[in-house]
Amino acid sequence: MNIQGDTEINRNHVKLKCLAIKIVHPFTLPGRNLAKNQVEELLLRGYSFVRWGDGEASILEGKSISYQCYSEELAFELKSVLFQPRKQLIVGAPYIFTCKSLLSLILEKKFVIWAESRALFISQYQNTGRVYADAFGFRSESDFSYLGVLKRLISASTSIYVIARESDNVDSFFSAIGAGRQVNRIVVPSDSCYSVIGEMERQVNARGKGDLILLSCGLASKALVARCLGAGAQLVDVGHLFDHFAERLVKK
Repeated sequence: MNIQGDTEINRNHVKLKCLAIKIVHPFTLPGRNLAKNQVEELLLRGYSFVRWGDGEASILEGKSISYQCYSEELAFELKSVLFQPRKQLIVGAPYIFTCKSLLSLILEKKFVIWAESRALFISQYQNTGRVYADAFGFRSESDFSYLGVLKRLISASTSIYVIARESDNVDSFFSAIGAGRQVNRIVVPSDSCYSVIGEMERQVNARGKGDLILLSCGLASKALVARCLGAGAQLVDVGHLFDHFAERLVKK
């Protein structure tokens, strides 16, 4: 498999499609969002969950970001899990990708931040009929819309594992929601988590059906889902849930 060659060709192809979308289809919105109860039902049936946004788009376009250096292997794995439909997997996309027109982005002064990554999203998902969950569902400003079902998953799971950087926020989160369960921590570096993807993969594959693994390890979360989906455990990419939850507790 020629990852380097395939990645370069695909990257150039995506850039051309993005340019065309920005010029010709500035107001196109792909697909539609799943309702909250639909996401909850799928999660309770054991579906895994993966999120993507501007960070993933930057890597797919050949750029490094503040907490993850670009690598062709990572870009290849991101594409495999985000662009190719998979059974037992929910993809979460930012509402800015799926529900906002380009005009809205301009008026809300979010065009510079989101336009390029949104164009990449549309280039891959337009006219596919796919539906999406809310990538921000675990960190909404007003409420954690998927927090209720996450509590149910935690209560029902055989064992709970959290793959995240070293932080007291994980313990604070489980204490605050009153989970009353032992949480097994797998600590990863704060930056460039993908550098230890092999060890994380080994840890995930050692888990079995009924185990719940919460992923908060940057873009490596997506690579883990790409490698380990269907291996046994349920994988839920919660993004910055623990940090946002801690911030919310401080504000109260």
